[in-house]
Amino acid sequence: MVLSKYGYIGSRLWYFLSVLVLIIGNSGLAQAEPDVKYISDVLVVNLRSDFNEPYRVVTRLQSGDQLEIINIENGFAQVRTTENISGWVPAKYLKSEKPKKQIITELQHKIEELENNLAQNESAPLPPAQLNSVSEERLTELTEEIHKQRETITLLRKKNESLSTKNSQLSASIAREQKAIARLENKIQEIQKQKDIELQHVDDLSPMRLSADKRFLLYMFIAGGIVFFGGLISGRFFLKSKRRFLH
Repeated sequence: MVLSKYGYIGSRLWYFLSVLVLIIGNSGLAQAEPDVKYISDVLVVNLRSDFNEPYRVVTRLQSGDQLEIINIENGFAQVRTTENISGWVPAKYLKSEKPKKQIITELQHKIEELENNLAQNESAPLPPAQLNSVSEERLTELTEEIHKQRETITLLRKKNESLSTKNSQLSASIAREQKAIARLENKIQEIQKQKDIELQHVDDLSPMRLSADKRFLLYMFIAGGIVFFGGLISGRFFLKSKRRFLH
């Protein structure tokens, strides 16, 4: 009876370990792809038709969206989405590491798959022909492996909970930062409007200032002329008076 139990556990554990190795192997291959980037943990990023002005928004990208890098120029990256849409985004919003949101989703799927495989292995009957093919020592090792896999599932759950908490905190922090940015942008717009109004007021006053400057120059010219002719007449009068006095 003990051998039957161990034989059943050993046979099903091989299948479980094979599935686990396949999952980890595929995950490693996906992360090693050099030309793939992800949108970082921000809310929304616009995909532009060009990085120069004027440009139009082609589509909006969400945090975790996978992008293929085509070119990088002047701080912008030309990318292609999984829907084969091309455009430009600021390179600072791209990173090689998967965002926390996507890691959490993958961890949840991995935990569910491991739990389902383990449940199937524990509930499926073992063919009688395989009962005598596994030694008791090997069955003990396989039982320990099952225990380790249960611990792995527990650790994955804790990691998932930790990442979920950090992701919630990060999302709240991003929301606060974006509100602050929005307030600053509104303040900048108000300052720009006030500046435009002042510049318009200056432009309106410019003709008046020019006219006043012209009048001032005219007055100075007239005053200078009066002083000049007054001095000339006074000089002539003084000379005549001096001659009369001498005679």
